[in-house]
Amino acid sequence: MQPQFYPFFNELTPEQKNYVTLKLSSEKESLIAYICFFLLGAHYFYVGRPLTNILYYITLGGFGIWALIDLFRIPSIVKEYNTNYTIRVIEEAKLLYPSNPGFQGGYQNYQG
Repeated sequence: MQPQFYPFFNELTPEQKNYVTLKLSSEKESLIAYICFFLLGAHYFYVGRPLTNILYYITLGGFGIWALIDLFRIPSIVKEYNTNYTIRVIEEAKLLYPSNPGFQGGYQNYQG
């Protein structure tokens, strides 16, 4: 987990923290993205952007220019994916394990 998310992580309940910790064990790594890049040109597939990867294939890596740029951009692409993934996981944990279990959206508790 990136240090910028520590304050948000510390506000979570123990159940939420366990969920986030479990889910974040599957964060992406730059080394694997580079391996995907060199072996298959599938680094965008690796970070969940299949349409971008298909366009990458169709243009033959932007006629080589896009491929050269991506050679240097892969760490930032992976970091952006991990940042967005961390935000989604924290929000998901808050929805799945509410900190106030007595409140279930209000309308569900209505007996009228």
